[in-house]
Amino acid sequence: DLNRNALPDEVFDLLTTRDVLQKNYDQFDSFFNLKTLPSTFYRTVGFWPMAAWYMIRHGTTKLKTALVAATYQTKDGIFYGGQGLEKSHVELRRYFQRVFDKVQGRNVVWMDLHTGLGACGSNVLLVEAQDGEALQNRFPKMEGKTEGVQYGAID
Repeated sequence: DLNRNALPDEVFDLLTTRDVLQKNYDQFDSFFNLKTLPSTFYRTVGFWPMAAWYMIRHGTTKLKTALVAATYQTKDGIFYGGQGLEKSHVELRRYFQRVFDKVQGRNVVWMDLHTGLGACGSNVLLVEAQDGEALQNRFPKMEGKTEGVQYGAID
C-alpha cells in the first residue's frame, strides 16, 4: 500500500519491530485476509454478519484503527505498508532532492490526490486547520461538484 509506505527509515524500523498497533490488526486478520476465495453467498450475504460480529466483539473503533493503521509485519496482509520505501517513493525522493534542492519547503505545494474520498464525482480539499477558514472562501462547497474545504481532522 503506497500511501502507508511513504515513511522515513527510522519509522519503518519502529513499525517492523515494535508496532504497538499490530496486536489490534491481528484481531482482524482472519476477517481482512481470507485464506480461500469467498463463496458467492459470503460475498453477497455472509460478509455483513461477519463484519457485525467483529464490530461487536472488538468494537468499531478498533476495526477502523486496524484498517487505517495497517500492518508492517503481516507481509501477505491487506494494507501491508512494507519493510522499507518502495522504488516509486525512492525515485520520487531523488527527483525532489534534485529539482527542489535549493527551494525552501514553504515555497512548495504538495497535492496528494485520492480517488476514493467523498461522493463519486465530488472533490474535497483537505487542509491544515490554520489554513481552513481562509481557504473556505476560495474553495466553496458546490452541490454535486465539490465538498469544499475540510480541515481540523488531519492535524
